[in-house]
Amino acid sequence: MDDPLLKRLDRLERDNQRLKLACVLIVMGLCAVGVMAQVSRLGRSVEAERFNLIDGQGNLRAALAMGPDGSARLSFHDADAPTARVMLGLNQGNPSLTFADSVGRPRIVLSAAADGSASLGFRGKERTFPGASLSVLPSGAVALVLYDAGGKARAGLGVEDHGRAGLDFFDQSGKVIRQVQ
Repeated sequence: MDDPLLKRLDRLERDNQRLKLACVLIVMGLCAVGVMAQVSRLGRSVEAERFNLIDGQGNLRAALAMGPDGSARLSFHDADAPTARVMLGLNQGNPSLTFADSVGRPRIVLSAAADGSASLGFRGKERTFPGASLSVLPSGAVALVLYDAGGKARAGLGVEDHGRAGLDFFDQSGKVIRQVQ
């Protein structure tokens, strides 16, 4: 290897390998810095419009999502039911907890309103309206109301905030037809 051209070529190849190695190390370092920056950001918050919890068979089991009215909702699903069975969220700005049957019809609804009232409603299998509701009003009065299939109150048992109790019966138009105090 006395030829100066071969010596120069050998030196250029070594320099070229060193340059390639330096470039690879620089690119890897930049990538590592970028990944570390992403990981540190992810540790503080995660943002999405919907989070789904899926079981081992790919069935939706729970979801945290935005409702049509823009409020957050948490729902739980059976593996074999296509609709949510338990829902927690805001209904027109008021917190509510709903239990539904296997086809998604609400059966029990517990809700609280901003005015301090709270209610628990029960629906039968084919009812779109409550069959019965138990309510506490902001004044402290308590009422149990029974409804017909059309959603009209037919009987009500209540205790007013000052302690007076009453039982009312209503006709189909909502007029009191009998009252017991």
